[in-house]
Amino acid sequence: MSRARDMANLGSQAGSGLDASDITTGTLGNTVQDNITRLGTVTNGTFNGTIGSSASMASSGLTVRNVTQVALGSEETFGDTANLETYFSPTYTPLFSGSKVQGTLTFMGYTKYNGGAEGRKTFKIQFTGGGITDIETGLGTNFGHYDYGGSGMLHYYYFSLNGPLLITSNTNQITANCKLQNYTQNSQIVFNVFGNNTLQQTFMQWVEYK
Repeated sequence: MSRARDMANLGSQAGSGLDASDITTGTLGNTVQDNITRLGTVTNGTFNGTIGSSASMASSGLTVRNVTQVALGSEETFGDTANLETYFSPTYTPLFSGSKVQGTLTFMGYTKYNGGAEGRKTFKIQFTGGGITDIETGLGTNFGHYDYGGSGMLHYYYFSLNGPLLITSNTNQITANCKLQNYTQNSQIVFNVFGNNTLQQTFMQWVEYK
C-alpha cells in the first residue's frame, strides 16, 4: 500500500513537478543526471567535472585561467651600435576574449663599457597585438651604469619586470618585443642577454585572468 500511495502522490504532482521535499534519499539514475541543465545554488559537495569556456565566474575578482613560460633560445650580444635592438620576442595566444593578460620578463645579462664612462642603456618592452591596445613600458635611458671615473665598468643584472594588464578583445596573438639600446656607439660598449632555452636565464611568463 505504501508504494502504491507514493506512486499516486507522484502522479498527482506530475503537473507541477517535484520539489526538494519529494526526494530525500537515494541516487538519481544516470539518464536523469545526464539531463539536468539547471542546478541552482549548490552549497555542498564535490565537483569533478570540467568548467566550460562559456561559464561565468565570480562577479568580483579574477581567476587565473592559464600560465605559460617562454625561454630565450640563445645568448644575444650587441656591441658597436646605438640602434634600438630587439633581443627577445616571446608570444602568447589568449584562450578567451575579454580576459586580462600579463607578461613578466625575467632578465639575466650584463652591460659593459671598457675604458669609458657612458654605459647607460634604453630598456623597453613593447606589447602589441590585434586584440589589445599596444603599450610600451621600460626604463628610458636610465638602465645601466655611468662611471664618473671614466675607466669603464662591467655590470650584471638578474631581475623580473611585470608588464601591465592587457585587456583582450579577441584571441589574436600578443607579442612582447623586448629591446635594448646603447646610449652611444662604441666598439667597447656592449650589452649581453643570457639565454639557453631554459627557465634558468632570460624568459617571459604569461598569465591570463578572467
